[in-house]
Amino acid sequence: MSEPEDHIANNRQRSATDPRTTEELIADALVDLESDQAGEAVSVLHERGTIVELRAAQELCADPDSDRRELGVKILRGWIEDLHVDESLASLIPLLDDVVPDVASEAAVALGFGRDRRALGPLLAHMDHWDSSVRWGVASALSGYSDPEAIAALITLSRDESIDVRNWATFGLRLREEVDTPALRQALIDRLDDEDGEVRGEAMIGLARRHDPHALPAVRAELALEELDGDWAFEAAEILADPSLYADLLRFNENPPWKTDSTPIYYLVAALKACRPANIDAEADADTDAESDSP
Repeated sequence: MSEPEDHIANNRQRSATDPRTTEELIADALVDLESDQAGEAVSVLHERGTIVELRAAQELCADPDSDRRELGVKILRGWIEDLHVDESLASLIPLLDDVVPDVASEAAVALGFGRDRRALGPLLAHMDHWDSSVRWGVASALSGYSDPEAIAALITLSRDESIDVRNWATFGLRLREEVDTPALRQALIDRLDDEDGEVRGEAMIGLARRHDPHALPAVRAELALEELDGDWAFEAAEILADPSLYADLLRFNENPPWKTDSTPIYYLVAALKACRPANIDAEADADTDAESDSP
């Protein structure tokens, strides 16, 4: 059994053996919506997925208390792809107008899980929301759509004043590899000079995957920085597989200049292998490869 299948089986077993009622699970989740306890309770409700849990989630979405509405959204999110789809849409779409931004943002993210075209218009109507968390939710949701209007909205959101919104919108544009228009490419090119390293990285990867000539100099410039914010430049370098990047990558063996230790070394290994010139022996980066295999 694969790891994802094992995880699903464990969830189903937990749901089948959990003695708590629907009301008790909801009460446990409401103690702290961001806690592991809440996540486990919502997971059990998802796995049960009967009309009882559906009605409870619908009632939560209509509750005067914002925490209860947010919990209702979290529950419906687990069904919007293939179970209770119509009912979930009917409860979630109105919550895009919720007066509490956290609820509206959660509703947008949940609708993104379903990628249902009936949600596209309402999502687009909230791309200019006054609260950045809602715009972030909309950007997250739109990243699952390849419709021209969704791409146009992501392009606009990639210029948002909020770094988080720009990041998700740029990531969404990067993901839509089946779309390759001059406007989309220009939006990614514009983000190569972003103040945020992750935004720049998503733009580099998106351009590299589209074989855009702006990607190579952008990656080279990023690798020349004294500190790296993450592994995006390595990932883009692997995609480009350009031998001219090999020397820039090789210097990371002895003195990796990223800001934290969160950059997985295997991204560097993959980039070195992809960019290694034909006349250089594989042992040149063997030390890095060995380090990536160590526990």
